[in-house]
Amino acid sequence: DGLTVEKFTTKTHRCLFGSMVGMAEDRLPIDAISVSKDSGVPLSEVSEILDKHVSFEHISHHCEIVVNAWKLNEMVAVMHKGSIQTDDQSDPSEIADRITAKLQEIDAETATNEESLADIFDKMMVGVLDRFDKKIPSGLKTGYSFIDSFTNGYKPGNLIVIGARPGVGKTTFALNQAIRMAKEPIGFLSLEMNDEEMLVKTLGVVGGLDTFKIESGNMNNAELSKLSETRPMIENIPLIVQDPMTEDPNKIINQIKALHS
Repeated sequence: DGLTVEKFTTKTHRCLFGSMVGMAEDRLPIDAISVSKDSGVPLSEVSEILDKHVSFEHISHHCEIVVNAWKLNEMVAVMHKGSIQTDDQSDPSEIADRITAKLQEIDAETATNEESLADIFDKMMVGVLDRFDKKIPSGLKTGYSFIDSFTNGYKPGNLIVIGARPGVGKTTFALNQAIRMAKEPIGFLSLEMNDEEMLVKTLGVVGGLDTFKIESGNMNNAELSKLSETRPMIENIPLIVQDPMTEDPNKIINQIKALHS
């Protein structure tokens, strides 16, 4: 997947692969003698490459080796170029974003999503059988039965949109779900609230506290004591709240990937 003539590092290999691609497009039989004649590479050299490097039973593996070697070389070149194009006045964040974007371009160039319906079915059946045998859960449960009954839990790749008028509690609702699902580490990023505001919302959910009173400080002694007692409760929740400090989608994606790693 993603293998092209340009991915090969030597001229000989590029010539051979280019010839084979052309012959395949013309529906011509491909063998050592035909490839040698079409590419201009001596038959002895073609035979040597076949003997040393190629096993048709593992052709996909050989292609993957070529693609991965090309990706590695390109990535090293990008990072080297980024290091020599910096000085004391350079913005580290801009450099990191530029290098990350270029690395993503390299990775995307060799990515492919081409799958037949039969291939997708086979992958689906593996998941179905695993869930049938209780090897894996059906999805992340939100803790809200009316949602879980419709979704059977959130699954990898899902994009869930919560829509409502301003100020009715969309963020609190999303945060409440995140807390309930946080059996494993979960990242929560908000463009409208900073870290402390998100913490206050979390305290309201976990401790049953009045968030308005926490923010205003208008609490009696009993409420203040209850607030102090919530620290051990939130300490064991693997929820990572973060203010992206930017509206740039690429920077937000980079922060999400950093959380995931």
